[in-house]
Amino acid sequence: MKFRNTDTPRSMSLSANVAGFFLFFFITIMAVTLVWNYRNAARLVDREISRSFDHAHAIIRLVMKNSLSTMESVLVNAAARDALIRAVSGQDAGAARRVLHAVIESKSVTFPDLLFISLPGKPVWQAVSSPFHKVTEFLPGVVKKQHEYLNGWHLAVFPTGSGELTAFIRAFPIVDTFSGHVLGRLFGGVILNRNLPLLENMRRQTRSALTAFCMGEHTIGVVAPPGNPKMMPPGRVIGCSGISDIKGFLYSSRSFVLEGRETSLKILIGIEDRTFGDLRGQYLFNLFVLFLLIAFLVLLTVFSLRHITQPYLEALVYYADEVARGKTNVRFRAGRIREFNRLAGVIESMVARIQQNQDYIIQLFESANFPLISWTPDLKITRFNRAAEHLTGVSAVTALNSRVNDILLSDHDNRLRKMAVRSVRGELIAGEEIRMISRNRAGFRHVVWNMAPVFAPGHGRVLSVIAQGQDITSRTEAEEALRESEARFRATFEQAAMGIAMIDLKGCWIRVNDKICHILGYAREELVLRRIREITHPDDLSSDTAFIRQLLAGESDTYSLEKRYIRKDGLPVWVNLTVSLVRRPDGNAAYFIALVEDISQRKENEAWLRMAANVFENVQEGIFITDTKGDILEVNPAFCQITGYSREEVIGKNTRILKSGSHTPNFYREIWEGVIRNGQWMGEIWDRRKGGDIYPKWLSASAIRDESGQITRLVGIFSDLSSKKQAEDALYRLTNYDSLTNLANRSLFRERLKRALPAADENERMAGVIYLDLDNFKIINDTLGYIEGDRILREAAGRLERLVKSRDTVARLGSDEFGIILSDIRESKNAASVSLRLMNALSAPFALKDREVFLSCAVGISLYPPDSSDADSLIQNANIALNHAKLMPGKNVYQYFSQEMNQRVSERLRLEQDLRSALDRGEFRLFYQPKVDLVSGEMHSMEALIRWAHPESGLVSPVRFIPIAEETGLIIPIGQWVLEEACRQNRAWQDAGFPPLRVAVNLSATQFAQPDIVDSIVAVLEKTGLDPEFLELEITESMLMEDVEDAIRILRELKGLGLSLAIDDFGTGYSSLSYLKRFPVDCIKIDQSFIAELLKNSEDAAITSAIIALAGSLNLNVTAEGVETLEHVDFLRRRGCHEIQGYYFSRPLPPEDFTRLLREGRNLYNFKSAS
Repeated sequence: MKFRNTDTPRSMSLSANVAGFFLFFFITIMAVTLVWNYRNAARLVDREISRSFDHAHAIIRLVMKNSLSTMESVLVNAAARDALIRAVSGQDAGAARRVLHAVIESKSVTFPDLLFISLPGKPVWQAVSSPFHKVTEFLPGVVKKQHEYLNGWHLAVFPTGSGELTAFIRAFPIVDTFSGHVLGRLFGGVILNRNLPLLENMRRQTRSALTAFCMGEHTIGVVAPPGNPKMMPPGRVIGCSGISDIKGFLYSSRSFVLEGRETSLKILIGIEDRTFGDLRGQYLFNLFVLFLLIAFLVLLTVFSLRHITQPYLEALVYYADEVARGKTNVRFRAGRIREFNRLAGVIESMVARIQQNQDYIIQLFESANFPLISWTPDLKITRFNRAAEHLTGVSAVTALNSRVNDILLSDHDNRLRKMAVRSVRGELIAGEEIRMISRNRAGFRHVVWNMAPVFAPGHGRVLSVIAQGQDITSRTEAEEALRESEARFRATFEQAAMGIAMIDLKGCWIRVNDKICHILGYAREELVLRRIREITHPDDLSSDTAFIRQLLAGESDTYSLEKRYIRKDGLPVWVNLTVSLVRRPDGNAAYFIALVEDISQRKENEAWLRMAANVFENVQEGIFITDTKGDILEVNPAFCQITGYSREEVIGKNTRILKSGSHTPNFYREIWEGVIRNGQWMGEIWDRRKGGDIYPKWLSASAIRDESGQITRLVGIFSDLSSKKQAEDALYRLTNYDSLTNLANRSLFRERLKRALPAADENERMAGVIYLDLDNFKIINDTLGYIEGDRILREAAGRLERLVKSRDTVARLGSDEFGIILSDIRESKNAASVSLRLMNALSAPFALKDREVFLSCAVGISLYPPDSSDADSLIQNANIALNHAKLMPGKNVYQYFSQEMNQRVSERLRLEQDLRSALDRGEFRLFYQPKVDLVSGEMHSMEALIRWAHPESGLVSPVRFIPIAEETGLIIPIGQWVLEEACRQNRAWQDAGFPPLRVAVNLSATQFAQPDIVDSIVAVLEKTGLDPEFLELEITESMLMEDVEDAIRILRELKGLGLSLAIDDFGTGYSSLSYLKRFPVDCIKIDQSFIAELLKNSEDAAITSAIIALAGSLNLNVTAEGVETLEHVDFLRRRGCHEIQGYYFSRPLPPEDFTRLLREGRNLYNFKSAS
């Protein structure tokens, strides 16, 4: 009763509080549960979205992998096609393009839309692509990386004129199936820009609303369902990470992984958020129903418990409060509810056990060998065992009732106090490591703390915290040392400047670093699958194996050697290999450590240095190396050979010892400035040899700079130009001077004349050109021989040079033709004065060994500026004047040029032009002049004389056109026509019944020199049917003297045909009587120049008489030309001449008139001459 009276008001208040507490507690639990369930549902939805996107991206990777794999098969088959191999081997562009088009026009998303072929020397030989892209600018960049594309698919981005193109590129070799040679490479790829078929295929496979290719922040291709304005432009979400939710659509952008490599290509996928929104709504509805149900049950439970248990709870609370105050003798009064009675008994038993346990725990707490500390919620220490004293250096007396943060000190951020605060708030702390400051030890201690809060029974309030620590300083220090060691090893292994590898005893790679992979050209995964022997050069296997045996046998701990590996690309690479053997603790071999240093560059440098040294020693050019002061540091043998100095004489000396004194200081200053400014100087320089002689050389001076750009050395390379200069001088003289007379030749003559004309204008003077030709010099050459002829030419050249001024020029322009430039003429008559002096000088006798020779000449003069305004015309006019001088009677004649001469030359050119077509137009005619026997007076023969019936000028005399025909070579066809026409006409007269006459035909020198002259005459006789005895050939005296022996041979062959031979114009040449008697001729013809003045000039009469007497002594007939009077006839008859020919009897007649003459039967002694 006392209990009831005393506690009823309190019990009711407690019941209400318990009911309120339970109501609040359950509401809180429900709220937490609902929030947790909502967040869990959201995570489930997000996980589902993420799995959907993961699945979509996995499908895209699979689609791309299958597409590229199929495309690779297509390219491999295309590269192996016989048609393509034949087209590439034969460089048949058309056939190659057909094969490429056949591949690219398959119109499948798994087929390439870019194909091209690269050949050696032709980076882009043939290329085809889909019509949507222009890849012309794209391809050269692809070819530059062709070795990269041979190893797999690569993403390539290249700029073009219209922007960047992105493509997957792969290359395959085109191999000749017979020789195995690589003919070229086939490149194929798929262009991702606007590749709608591929994107649409991905969208269908992933069942997404949008797929897109992106590079950087830009979209290069996108496919979305048409007519959906809410679709977000993908460019706004490319840079977002994770999943973006925009306007009811979800987007995911990820980098595309190609063959294990992450590329810069991003795949963007868009999915509508409608499905996942429904899922979220369902989750929220379920949570709301659960909330209502739990709320109803909580309210029902609270009110029921309060009604049933309130009295007993109040009594139990009272009992618990008494026990908590330490009144262990209080007893709980039993009631009708057995559970509360049992609970009270249990509590009593528990209190007794707690007391026992508390004593035991205190004993354990104090005797534990690890730190144990307890503190109250206000962080005051209540328990502090001996291990804690040892750890902190603080006694338990000092620690008790002290605050935790005053006793336990950490080294940073007061972290230990923060942990203590967390623990009194009810947080369980397990295994947190703290670096603590120890007062009785130097330095810090690493301690792992576990802190457990002790809660008040039934209230959840923290009564105290028990903290347990574990000193792990030794273990932490050991672990830190191990981590540092491992980090140093990894850094050394991976970042070493040389290759490092671990190799097992079978020669297989265990572990390799990046450097050795770079040296050998293999990826790490490829290299570890190969054995050492597979990549070692065959020539180096034996030495490597011998060293390994020594290591395994314990004969050495390590070895080093230089050897060659074979890179992945097939090229050898020189390395310096150092190998050590690592043994296990039991002494058995474990593995090898190999250090590999790439020494290819050093080997190349050594080879280059050997080559450079060899070049330095053996090159023909002199080389010297100096410091910046010009002191010589080194020279090569060629330097010594050229300069005459030995190496010992010049080392350390300045290059000034080589100076010749030919150059000014400014010249050397320009050399130095050129070297500093441009790095080198080249040019011609004159130096002095050791012997003192000065010589030219071509010098190339170069500067050698150090890493900072400062000049440290100078290198000079030079070649001796002495021989070159001599050769140039010789070549100049050979090119510009006559080798026989040392006079200027035609080329130098022309150049000097060009320079003389402006000088004459400047001095207000005239200039002149004299052309001088020696008369009949060829006959002198033929008679006396070329040696004597050359002596005469040299003497004549010397005489001419001595007569002209030093500034004038004498040149030899032809075999016997000279030219003189008069560069300073006051009056035109000065040129005539010079010409007279020249002719007088040449008129003096030329003394030879056994005789004297006299020369005469003809001179042509042209003046500047009266006759011409340029050098070429001046030379031409002088030559025209010379030709006119030659035609003038007498010897040593000079002639000024005049415009009338020029007109005659023009007329001659026109005549030459008409002459070339005269034969084809049938303009030539033959006239016949009879020859009369002086004894009988009858006609025995006739001479055929050609005339030209010019359509405008009428009959043209042979004197005008025969020289032109001989110069132009037209004399050959004209002479052939004359011979054939004369024979034909003579045969015609014979066939007509007229007495047979012999027809005489003149042979020109050109005809006579033809190698087939005899055959051509035989052909004419056969063609016309004329008997050879009725043909006489007239040959001039000078023709026979050209080549006497050859002339005799031809005459004998002609004589053997049965025809007659006559020497025409006898007495005008220089034939020797010894030759005359050897010529197989029948007749000689006295030139009409002797007959014309026969009765007036005793010399002509004497010569004519002598010729007739000479012919009689040689049994030769004599024919006199140009007989025009009866007195001529009487004189010749009395002297014993056989035949005459001339106007006295008949002028030359055309065939029809000559026919009437034949019918008339005219006789020399019974007709009246028309002359």
